[in-house]
Amino acid sequence: MQENPWIKSLPFLWLMVASLMALELGARFQIPILDFGTKTDAIASTVLADVRTGLPQMVTTIIGDQIQELAMDRIKLDQTVIQATRHLHDEPIVLKVGERKLSQTEFLDGLNRLAQDPANAGQSREDLKEKLVNELHRHLAIVQDAEGKKLDRQEEFRSRLNTLELQTFLGLLLKRGLTPPTEEEKLAWYDANQNLFSQGDLFHFAYLSAATAEELVSISQVDALKSSPGLQSVTQAMESAVPYIFARTLRSMETGSLSAVLRHQNRFHILLKTADVTRQITPYEQVRSVVESEMMWKMTRDYIARTSNPFRFQFELNSQELIVDGENMKSRVDTILPATLPKWFLERLNQSPADLRSAREDIALILAKYERNPLHFGKDMHEAVLRHTRALREVLLTQDMQNLLLSQTPPPSEEELKQIYDANPDRFVQARGDLTHHIFIRDRTRALDILNRVLMDPGHFSDLARVLSEEPLSKPHGGDMRYLPRTSITEEMNRTVESLSDGQISQNLIPGAQGGFHILKLIQKDAPLRVASFEEIKPRLKEAINRQRQQETLKNYISDVMGRYALDVDQRILNTL
Repeated sequence: MQENPWIKSLPFLWLMVASLMALELGARFQIPILDFGTKTDAIASTVLADVRTGLPQMVTTIIGDQIQELAMDRIKLDQTVIQATRHLHDEPIVLKVGERKLSQTEFLDGLNRLAQDPANAGQSREDLKEKLVNELHRHLAIVQDAEGKKLDRQEEFRSRLNTLELQTFLGLLLKRGLTPPTEEEKLAWYDANQNLFSQGDLFHFAYLSAATAEELVSISQVDALKSSPGLQSVTQAMESAVPYIFARTLRSMETGSLSAVLRHQNRFHILLKTADVTRQITPYEQVRSVVESEMMWKMTRDYIARTSNPFRFQFELNSQELIVDGENMKSRVDTILPATLPKWFLERLNQSPADLRSAREDIALILAKYERNPLHFGKDMHEAVLRHTRALREVLLTQDMQNLLLSQTPPPSEEELKQIYDANPDRFVQARGDLTHHIFIRDRTRALDILNRVLMDPGHFSDLARVLSEEPLSKPHGGDMRYLPRTSITEEMNRTVESLSDGQISQNLIPGAQGGFHILKLIQKDAPLRVASFEEIKPRLKEAINRQRQQETLKNYISDVMGRYALDVDQRILNTL
């Protein structure tokens, strides 16, 4: 009996497992069995090459993954030191804020970003450099202050950052693996799938009709039919316009032949097929976007499935709960899917429960694999994800710092608002002019319907405005346009109001400044001055005062934190950029 090669390989397999355990213990307790450091890739490659000579392919693949996972622990320990020292060795430092340093490359990246922003058009390079220095001083000071308050160590922060890291990874993975189809590929797909764009068959025939079958039975030759008075000729008739019995018969006929006598709608007919049945296809130019969408759908779905398929043999998956090797991935998949995949792709997924379930499983497996072994997807991919995640971490820190400050800013009390109101009566005067109410509706058809209603019942205009208007500022006040900003009132609206008399409603819809339609009613021309009551003005006053206080809080904080984290610029290097 031939010896099983798997059995023969077992001693070597145990030897490799023991070696891996020794390497791991040496790395953890700093015993110099092997120097990992920056040689991790070389070590993994060398060991794996030796392993491949004595083990089956599936075993070497699994051991390769294990070697990478063992190396990841040491890599993570080294990353902080490598990142902190890389720029010191490779390139000069442009500026320093507190303990944070910015390299020449990083500064130039930021400078290019500002230069490409249309809002900075026309500014000189020196102005942009000054602007960037101020932005970096403010940003890095806030980040370090947030770190000092340990905002980045809170569990909720880490969870959000982890979700963003996985979201970034999935986005980069899809970007790397998917290439939009070329025009030639789209045309080839269109030609191969023309049945999807068929508008139906086109029929070409002539026919003769009669009240009785006997009138047609004697016609047995094509020439006899062609010479018959009353013969009707039809070319390129759409299938929807041809009687079903005609279409069925014509499909089975030879071109140039006559049909049997057919009955349709209490009359009798005989057909002559004058040309082959053709199919009308929607032109490519009209369905180009549909073709691309269909191709991208299949490419994306296939790529995700193909990427996740090996992991189905590595992990234990609970499909119902999306639990991978005991870890619940459901909430992360539910968050990451809509934030990463295009809206059209998600809509297509939701049309098929089977596709949606399969895609969620695939994504859960891919994310689980990345969390356990990022290097499986390539060193370049992992480094790109880390770069994006570092930037996202700083954004989250600045946002959380701002939210913390705003939450500590007390809103104005009722007494404070009343004092401001009483001390500034001139600020709440409604100017003299034409007192007009309006109802604003975005959809024209709905606006016309409401216009007819108010013309039939003008006395309830303000009541309808409170219920139906889609403009939030004036809606609670029955459509009183004095609550609108001046930018919302167009010249056409002013001309319309001038043409109205007291109590009259415009007969036409008036286009809004930014879309939608206004229905106008003049309440009173040259209305007297009116001071809005405290109750009317209180919500807007509270909002304005609260916003003003929050802006002051942020302004004072930024001034303080930029003072605490000093800026040091290497002007010599800056002048060369």
